[in-house]
Amino acid sequence: MRSSEVELAFQAKSMVGEGALWDERIQRLYCVDILNARFFQFDPITGENKVFQLDQFVGVVVPGNENKVCLALKDGFEAYDLSTRNTVCN
Repeated sequence: MRSSEVELAFQAKSMVGEGALWDERIQRLYCVDILNARFFQFDPITGENKVFQLDQFVGVVVPGNENKVCLALKDGFEAYDLSTRNTVCN
C-alpha cells in the first residue's frame, strides 16, 4: 500500500463547511460555509482563496458560464456574478 502526505490547502474556519466541488474548466475548488453565509473559490496553483459573503445561508454552489455560479440559498436559487459579487437574477 502506498502512503500519501496530506497538507492543509487553506484555513476556512467554517462553522458548517460542506459542498466541496472541483470545477475542472477553471481548475478551482468551491465550498460553502452554510451558517456564516459565505462560499469560497480556491486556486490550488496560486494558493489564493476568494471569500464571497452573502446575506443568507448558502447550501450549494454550482459553477456556471462566464464567471457566474448558481447558489442554493435559504430563500431560493440565485445566479451570482463572481466578478461583480452581485446577484444576476433571482
